[in-house]
Amino acid sequence: MTKIEQLQELLGKEKFEKFCRAFAGKHVYIPKEENEPMIATVGREAAEKLQAEWGGCSVDIPLFRDRQREKRNQEIVELSHEKTIEQLADIFDLSRRHIWRILKENATKKEDYTRPA
Repeated sequence: MTKIEQLQELLGKEKFEKFCRAFAGKHVYIPKEENEPMIATVGREAAEKLQAEWGGCSVDIPLFRDRQREKRNQEIVELSHEKTIEQLADIFDLSRRHIWRILKENATKKEDYTRPA
């Protein structure tokens, strides 16, 4: 199990995501003693768990860009049944062409998202 997987197991999904958003792309030192920035980020209980298990250690937090992109693309696919391509482009601040590409890549049937003639 990687350090990141261990952190996720220790903190739980929600606190882990907050922690990763706050420290994405950084080398983070987990202090042994109470730390206000850590408490502000994940809450007192989670910060105490981190200090107990990881106090004195450092960990590199990845950027998670791939995960964020996958999550965004899945949301686009789900909303595509309710919204137009133009609306999706506005919501996600992407071009119409990019929205089409995402939908085509994630379509269950190739003919689901064919560009109109």
